[in-house]
Amino acid sequence: MRKIEKEIEQFVNSETLTETEKTSSKLVPQNLLSTGSTMVNLGCSNNAEGGLLKGRYYIMIGASQSGKTWMYHAIFAESGLHPRFKNYRLIKDEPEMGSDFDIEHFFGKRTAERIEPAWAGRVDENNIPIPNSRTVEEFYDNVENKLKSCEKQGIGMIYVLDSMDALSSEQSQKINEEAMEARQAGKEVKGNYGDGKAKVNSQRLRNVVSRLERSGSILIIICQERDNLGSMVGGKTFSGGNALLFYACVQFWFKKIGPIDIVINKKKRNLGNLTKCQIIKNRLTGQQDRDIPVSYYYSFGIDDVGDMIDYLVSEEHWTGGKSSVSKIKAEEFEQELSKEALIQYIQDNRLESKLRKIVQNVWNDILQQIRSKTQRRNRYE
Repeated sequence: MRKIEKEIEQFVNSETLTETEKTSSKLVPQNLLSTGSTMVNLGCSNNAEGGLLKGRYYIMIGASQSGKTWMYHAIFAESGLHPRFKNYRLIKDEPEMGSDFDIEHFFGKRTAERIEPAWAGRVDENNIPIPNSRTVEEFYDNVENKLKSCEKQGIGMIYVLDSMDALSSEQSQKINEEAMEARQAGKEVKGNYGDGKAKVNSQRLRNVVSRLERSGSILIIICQERDNLGSMVGGKTFSGGNALLFYACVQFWFKKIGPIDIVINKKKRNLGNLTKCQIIKNRLTGQQDRDIPVSYYYSFGIDDVGDMIDYLVSEEHWTGGKSSVSKIKAEEFEQELSKEALIQYIQDNRLESKLRKIVQNVWNDILQQIRSKTQRRNRYE
């Protein structure tokens, strides 16, 4: 168990703290779940240990292979390392059926065993399992039923919908049926303006959001980014309507920057992708428009240690590292190694927590310098 995990557990179980002291600040490690990326955690909450506050709804938008699926599985896995979240129910509602991860290999046996479908045991008329939501109405029914169950059990859940795009709606199904009947009868098919999902999201999402706090549950909705063909200036959009953005505690927009390659036998080999996690809206700190680089490798997922090292080099806290082979002078570790060798040194010696604290201190120092540029007397003291 990491040192910070022991500290969190001691804090949560402490009988010497008053309720006021325990709730004086929500953005503390015992209330925050890690995204699997220290840098994304900092971008969300300014706290290296966690980025998702319990009892909130989050939206992740991005193109294919931009890292959304890696991150929410990492969130599932991180919950097992946190004393407050380790017994949460993990619900994966996957109408898209686009993830074939070996979850046990990448995220551990315990994580794989905890993940449950949105609707266990449901089958169609041919006895074929239908474990996931098919319409947006079913999705909200499933979320509300799970929330009700969690409230009775006195536990929370992490519910992930992957993705909103794969859901239809009762309205769109009705329109499709009417259109098919018209074509079969040789009649003109009427135009279709919208699939009805935006209206359902607007009506029902606010009710779900208001209930998350009761059990401390977390809802994550995944949306696929697509070109905004109706815009005169281009840009990107997504399916489901603006209510998905409005009610989100944090909006994550994932952008694929490019491949991570290496030359083997004189040929370029792809190891993964470098992406950018843009935090467009952030109700946790009020700070937004943060661009966080995140590296994903096909062999293991998020390169958290590597990204932290890149951050310290980019902020010139550590010198060197201008190329993949040049050495980085990591003074706190009394080492001068290439990036890959430094990663191995930190992992072999279980120094991730120390590295995380170094990153936190550098982040805090930069925040303090920013705030010092606009110091004002508190008008309401």
